[in-house]
Order: sequence, then C-alpha cells, then structure tokens
Amino acid sequence: MRLRVIAPGLAPTVQDRGRLGYEHLGVMINGALDTRAAAWANRIAGNSDGAAVLELTLLAPALEVVGDGDEGARPAALAGADLSCTLNGVAWSPGEQRLLRAGDRIAGAAARHGVRAYLAVSGGIDVPTVLGSRATDLLAGIGGLAGRALRAGDVLALGPPPSRPRLGEYARFDPPQTLLEREVVRVLPGHRAGGVQSAGLRRLVDTWYRVDPRSDRVGLRLRGPRVEAEVTGREISEGMAIGAVEITSSGEPLLLLRGRGSIGGYPTVAVVISADLPALAQRKPGDRLRLRLVDEREALEAWRAQRTVTLRSPRWAVARAVRPAGERVECGEPLAELEVMGERRPLLAPIAGRMLRASVEEGGEVRADAPVCAILADE
Repeated sequence: MRLRVIAPGLAPTVQDRGRLGYEHLGVMINGALDTRAAAWANRIAGNSDGAAVLELTLLAPALEVVGDGDEGARPAALAGADLSCTLNGVAWSPGEQRLLRAGDRIAGAAARHGVRAYLAVSGGIDVPTVLGSRATDLLAGIGGLAGRALRAGDVLALGPPPSRPRLGEYARFDPPQTLLEREVVRVLPGHRAGGVQSAGLRRLVDTWYRVDPRSDRVGLRLRGPRVEAEVTGREISEGMAIGAVEITSSGEPLLLLRGRGSIGGYPTVAVVISADLPALAQRKPGDRLRLRLVDEREALEAWRAQRTVTLRSPRWAVARAVRPAGERVECGEPLAELEVMGERRPLLAPIAGRMLRASVEEGGEVRADAPVCAILADE
C-alpha cells in the first residue's frame, strides 16, 4: 500500500523521532516538532512510537490510498492539530483510528485548532533512513523524500504492518487530548540566568509576547518588549538545548525547536520544560505566549504525568501474574494474565515503557475497561 499526494497543502514532510546521536558533528535532530502528538498517532495506529509519520502544517494535503493487489485494510490515525480532515468525505478527528483501503481519499482544510497534525499509518512511512532516521531536514536537504517537502504526484510507500501475537489480547488505553493549545508555557532558569542576565529573566517571565511570522522549525521568535541581556558579540559558542530561550543582540527572545543548531552564542536565560515543548509546536504567528518560571520538582512532575498511561482490561477476568513495578515492558509483551473460566490468556502491552504500579492484586477481579496497571510510556 502507498499514499499518493494529490495536493500537498502547506509543505508536509516525513518525520520520526529525529536524527539522534550526531549533534557533536553539527547534524540537527529535527523530527516531529510535536513529539507527543506524533507518538500518540503511532500508538493509535498500532505502530511503535518512532515509526515515520506525515507532519501536516496549518493546511491539510489531499491524499489517495493506492493498493497493491489484494492487500487488506490498514489502521491509521490522526493526532495533534485539527485540520478538518476527512476520509472519503466523512469527518476524521484527531485521536481517532480509521481503516484505509485502496482508493480511499484523505482530505482536509485550514487548521481550526493548533498548527501541526500527524498522520500515522500501520507500518509507517517507508523512506530511506539517513543517519539512522527517516526525518526530513529541510535545511540540510536530507531524509524524508529527497530531503524536501512533499509535492503533488509524490508517492510514499508504507512499511510492512507490525506483526501481532497470535495468543493474547491487547490492553485498552484512552488516547489523551493530543493538542496542547497552551498560552502559558513553563520554563526553568537557564545557565546564563544569573548576574547581569537576572533582570532579563525577570522581564521575560513578566510579559506577554506574540509569535513572530519569522518563526520556523528552528525556533519561535517572540514579538514584544525587549529583554535586557549582556551580548557583546564575543561570546564563545556552547551547546544549545531544545527549548532553550536565547536573547539575541537586539533583545528579542528566541525559543529553540528541534531544527535548531547544536551550538549557539546568545545567552540562554531560560529553558522550556520537556512537558511543554509540544505546546510550542502548536503556536502560530500572531498567537499569544507567556513564560512562567517553575522549579525542577514541578518540571519533573509534569514530565512524569504527561507520560503516564493507564492500561485497562478488555474483559471481565481474574488477574494473574501482573508484572511488578519497575520492570521494563515492550510493546506486545505480557503485562499480566487474564483468567476466564479457568483459561488464562496473556494481556499484552500496546505501548512500550516501564511499569509504574499495578491497579489489581494477584487473583483479584478486574471488570471490563477497569484499570490493570499504569506504565511510564517511552518518550
């Protein structure tokens, strides 16, 4: 099965988790800007979190599903922004799974909410890997489909669907709201926030800004009151984190995203916490934005809460052999056994992660759709 681009919309690209492990060589990570929405699109479609997806920005493309012989239907899912998408003219909302068949048409319009949506199809988008990733790097011209945004007439192959165990059944989960439309994002003090820069940090977190039209995948530029910072032009370049809030020589705040370079010289007075990075991917030019200073405890609690997923039983049963807290579990591995009328069947993990806690004791009764356990899902 393949996807053919009828009309591209606004510069859609193939993305995954990004090109990790090469920043010391100056290679940018890139990948999906909203990693949370991309991961949930993959989970709902039955993929691993890192499978390649389509990142759709502000305006949805028109796509046609092209079949190969007698191939059956494939699960697919949308997550993130609401681009008014339809499948064969029927509304398709973020967080919903649909089955794609040869001849189906996917369409949409301008974003109603948010900026970036993600389309995942079982098996993932099958383009060549470059430095371990299928992610498109538009500046370097590598990854994705020839290192560029998709055009009308492009055809994208899909990988083979993930194998499903013959024994057992998967635990249920409730997909969260994947669009983080948040005007206030939380930050930690940056390593240059002391001394002369401390006044700049206080000003930064006490002001409403608007997203500048010059923003892109490298970073969000903020338009508003200038921030005081000591910038001489003689600074030594240093490593720059995703989410770093730099202050340029003109006093303009710049929030770095996944397309940023690995080093920079402007002072970093704050860093957006990991849990709020997806919200930056969903802010468009003209949107309001404000930064709120928090401590490490709040940042860690937010990170943990965002990754915690409750897994539920698909049927009434007696729970047996529930995995203990702290154990690593891969997608498709047993979480527990469900015993019904003396017969035991494995309850399989639909998401990879680490067991946080069991919600049922050994030999305890669990009803259909009741919690069995919670896991800390992979990022």
